[in-house]
Amino acid sequence: NISLVNLVESDWVNALIDFSERNDVPEELVAETERLFRLWGFGQEHDGPRTIVYFLQAGASGPIKIGYSSGPASKRLAALQTGSSEPLRLLAEVDGSRDTEADLHRKFAAYRRNGEWFEPHPDIIAYISVVRSGGCQ
Repeated sequence: NISLVNLVESDWVNALIDFSERNDVPEELVAETERLFRLWGFGQEHDGPRTIVYFLQAGASGPIKIGYSSGPASKRLAALQTGSSEPLRLLAEVDGSRDTEADLHRKFAAYRRNGEWFEPHPDIIAYISVVRSGGCQ
């Protein structure tokens, strides 16, 4: 039983390859699994300033914004709050890039309301729960 959350990139990639070879996992599935790990924040490089993907919700059960910021999520929340009649709350944030944000927008496209705002669908809520628990950092 290997905890991928605490492994450096070379370790989790090697663990994935080792597992796939021992269990005869198709190469396409291994590539997709690695892509998903990277989407979830594994193996992020942190050479420059921290960039994040954040999840904000309007009200207690309103739409959820999946956005990107090169600064703290709290500053982005404050900027967005000035233009919103609903109170906004930060649900989670994860290290990520514009590519991470775009991948998440594609992943949850079926629940898109408008722009970067999505229905609070159980799939999105589950993903946010994993991010909050540290499984995607």
